[in-house]
Amino acid sequence: MNIENLSRMADLHGTSFYIFYPERFLSNLNNLQGAIVEYYPNSQLAYALKANYMPALCALLKEHGYWGEVVSGMEYGIARTHLPGSRLIFNGPCKLREEIRLAIREGALVNVDSFYELNALEEMANEFQKINIGIRVNFDIGTGSSRFGFNFENGEFSRAVKQLQRLSNVTLVSIHSHFTTHERSLEIFKRRIKGMLRVIDSIPKPENIKYVNLGGGFFGPMSETAKKRFPVMPPSFSEYAAVIGKNMTEKFGLQGPCLMFEPGVSMIADAMDYVVKVLDKKKTGTCQYLTVDGSINCLYPTGRWYEPDYSVVCGDDAPNRKCSIVGYTCMEHDVLLSDIETNAQPGDFFIFHNRGAYSNVYKPPFIKESPAIIGLTGEVYAHRQTYREIVAPYQGS
Repeated sequence: MNIENLSRMADLHGTSFYIFYPERFLSNLNNLQGAIVEYYPNSQLAYALKANYMPALCALLKEHGYWGEVVSGMEYGIARTHLPGSRLIFNGPCKLREEIRLAIREGALVNVDSFYELNALEEMANEFQKINIGIRVNFDIGTGSSRFGFNFENGEFSRAVKQLQRLSNVTLVSIHSHFTTHERSLEIFKRRIKGMLRVIDSIPKPENIKYVNLGGGFFGPMSETAKKRFPVMPPSFSEYAAVIGKNMTEKFGLQGPCLMFEPGVSMIADAMDYVVKVLDKKKTGTCQYLTVDGSINCLYPTGRWYEPDYSVVCGDDAPNRKCSIVGYTCMEHDVLLSDIETNAQPGDFFIFHNRGAYSNVYKPPFIKESPAIIGLTGEVYAHRQTYREIVAPYQGS
């Protein structure tokens, strides 16, 4: 991308925007699915919409045969704009009764997360002739406890299974787990898959289990610089697949239950960039600043700071100098980059890479509206938000 192209995009869509690369998203889906199928053919990827629920992603999932995974009624509704209920997995710790009822009616696979949800299912069970249901479990993998699902070691999982089995028209068909760890190593995944197989062995009628759902938590494509941020070298998709697939094959052969997996960040992170234009430069004492039409609320909306991968696109040559890149909010801590060497001037652009996950869907409308999301050849996936859209839900606006 050159300064002319970026300036043209800024004229059309505002001086900050995201660029979406659909081919990268599809490549990530295909590469992970293909790697796991090589070791265990009966496998199905379900993209985790919480990482980015942009409707264009749902359209691509539908077109290319993938499933979606959602964790709220809102995400379920967004996914249903493109995907049938039969290709949705409904997880999450706070499903409302009406959301559960709708998902069951439309053929989605619901994984109950708590006794609250289990009791809700019991109350509505007689409304349906037959219900296929899943259940989320957590167990010790040596990284601390989890608040999601039913614990295996303390007997809550066994209690929940027994309550399900008292419902004559309800069949337990799916065991689900998901663990969030910073490490995401092969050893962690080995513990996860072995733990899941141990859980399945513990339940009555394990032959009814049609889905073994390992959740997400994979590393995805990233630069060599980004890889150095983690305590272990991020495994490749093929390395993950070997650990997971071999354990499944040893247990079930090639004709066992469907292995489900729910990647999110690893699929979408590198498929979007965040572009901001330099608007001003100033000097205060010994400090030099470049003000951009961007914010840490867009760059690090989860509050987790790390040195980002970025590039600079300049119009004219200028000498390098040390300065900080600061954002549009009125907060002193709105610093996107601190004390970097750059030759950028007003009118130039910073491109922050790997910004597809927990970015546009996580950013609050604080100080300014959400940026547009566009493609390189003129596609508009989301227009720049307006103040009218922000105030519309408020009474008296």
